[in-house]
Amino acid sequence: MRYGEGAAALEGAPLTRFMTTLNDYIGFFDKVDKRIRDEKITEVLPPADLVKRVDFEGDSKNPPKKIVALEKSLKAIQKERGLKEVERRFEEEHSLWEVRFINSRGAEHVINWELVSTPEYRQMMSKYKQIEQYMQPPYYIEAAVKEAGSNGKEELSDAERADLEKAAQKSPKASKRKTEAETVEKASARELFDYVLNEGRKDYTVQRYKGLGEMSSQQLWETTMDPERRTLLSVKLEDMAETESIFSTLMGEDVESRRKFIEENALDVKNLDI
Repeated sequence: MRYGEGAAALEGAPLTRFMTTLNDYIGFFDKVDKRIRDEKITEVLPPADLVKRVDFEGDSKNPPKKIVALEKSLKAIQKERGLKEVERRFEEEHSLWEVRFINSRGAEHVINWELVSTPEYRQMMSKYKQIEQYMQPPYYIEAAVKEAGSNGKEELSDAERADLEKAAQKSPKASKRKTEAETVEKASARELFDYVLNEGRKDYTVQRYKGLGEMSSQQLWETTMDPERRTLLSVKLEDMAETESIFSTLMGEDVESRRKFIEENALDVKNLDI
């Protein structure tokens, strides 16, 4: 893959890490966008680099530089997004600056410290920092494509290979297997991710089961029982008391303690399945 106006190359392990982190970033981006309700405006936030309380601090006559820059960025797309108002304002109660805008439907939204301090925003920015250097569209993906004349298979049997070799001796130009690079251009990181995801899904069928009892014997063997393919993980309960406490907190009837636990540990959660 190549990215940016200079078409810098990204491949191998770094490309894999980029795509994995990009997947996480998009997930948190979408959660933040549920508050903003406009993807183009949400896209302005990561480059604005609003991550600390000090980014919003200042006296009533001197707004922070990042707030001024954010207001300018929003005004640059105000007409395109149909925003009725865009303004920075000083919130006197907490002595913090914020940027307010009214969307095309008349709904008011505010970009302030309260938004930036939410878990989803902090996670979005954390992932963005890891891939910031690659967030430079356009993106160019090069894929190997077979020329007309190949039999369309990646692996050939001995008989097929022999037939092709014989045919090549008679008419090398007509039957020689070749590949050429087809370049696909994508204008955004999301378009890039969607393209790669869809290409990776080709020729695969994804199924999900509630339990092993829903699988056939063949599926069980291929996914769980075959010693050559399965992975065994050791699970240990090192602290039974702590385990019981966490289980009781999350599954018990005390709503307040459960809410507090989730708020305190939200940023540490990985592989959450809901």
